[in-house]
Amino acid sequence: MATTDPGPTPAKPICAVTFGRSTLLGRHLASALAASGRWSAVAVLDPSPSPPNGPSDSPLLRHLAVDLSDPAGLESALSGAAAVFHVDATTAASVSDGSFLSLYRLAVQGTRRLLAACRTVGVGRLVYTGSADVVAAGARDVINVDEDAVPYPDKFGNAVSELRAQVEMMVLSADGMDGMRTCVLRPSNLFGPGDSSLVRFITGYARSPLSKFVIGNGSNMSDFTYVNNVAHANICTEQALCSNAAYVAGKEITWVPTNCIIRAADILLWRDDKRTFSYITVLFLLFYWFLLSDRTFIASAAKILLVTSLALFIHGVLPPQVFGFTFDKVTSDYFEVSHSTLRNSFMCFASAWNGGIHKLRVIAEGDDWSTLLKVSAQLY
Repeated sequence: MATTDPGPTPAKPICAVTFGRSTLLGRHLASALAASGRWSAVAVLDPSPSPPNGPSDSPLLRHLAVDLSDPAGLESALSGAAAVFHVDATTAASVSDGSFLSLYRLAVQGTRRLLAACRTVGVGRLVYTGSADVVAAGARDVINVDEDAVPYPDKFGNAVSELRAQVEMMVLSADGMDGMRTCVLRPSNLFGPGDSSLVRFITGYARSPLSKFVIGNGSNMSDFTYVNNVAHANICTEQALCSNAAYVAGKEITWVPTNCIIRAADILLWRDDKRTFSYITVLFLLFYWFLLSDRTFIASAAKILLVTSLALFIHGVLPPQVFGFTFDKVTSDYFEVSHSTLRNSFMCFASAWNGGIHKLRVIAEGDDWSTLLKVSAQLY
């Protein structure tokens, strides 16, 4: 009997991470990429001579001492890479003396050479992780807005934010050149394992006499981003550039990273076809059951509880096998909710509740007419 030779299995691609040793995000992102199973190797490009204490290295990680000011070295290190994850260079304190000139050379000029090298060697995708500080300037609050509604400010809060904005504009303008697709992420205030700057800042501020004074009404809030969530967002963004480039390519994404959003990204990107199809089917059935039927909401809820109870009862009395078909019994473990799942659900609910209360307070103060008009239009 003739058989068909399936042929060799396609080799997994290679990716690269800039500042994968000298930055908090770079270290966690490199480890996450190596553990994802998508890449055959992860090139860690960093001028830092040795990796600091952080997550344990994977055998897939290839540490390369590369200076972004060296075009030839960049092209050699990026040769064969399908994707590049560019981390904000202004957070790489160990490779800069902190002066404006040093940061400009490292961030702006380094990114310009990196983009040129990517185009030369044929890199297909580049994801840059910057900061939400590029649009959060001074006294202007950024609350529940999309990227198109928040332009760059006329005056940045500091020089570092201005440098990050320049890097963003270069990355976004490079989208589509020589077939390369780009995207920008804007997380806020990273923290996580291996980070000492946030704890040092909080403890230092607590010891400072300035912590006894509050300027303004004290109601300002700021988002803090867990570093592993940002690493996961980078992975999702790169996959989106492969499958749905029109939705993310050449765009900046300002986001509040909660566990709800991370899980939603897995579903919306069809990382698990069966799971995504199941969610869509359930949502459609619920939409039909509660909104398209002629029943009231209470009647629909009562009927769905009745149907669910009847189905569980029938499933419970059935024998393990019926006419050769095996039925897996539903044990009590199926109805148990883990502590982390319950906590995350309450956190999502609390976040939505706090957002609603904030909007009500803004409307009650009578200072934001745009919010009042939006709420009125939605209620109408």
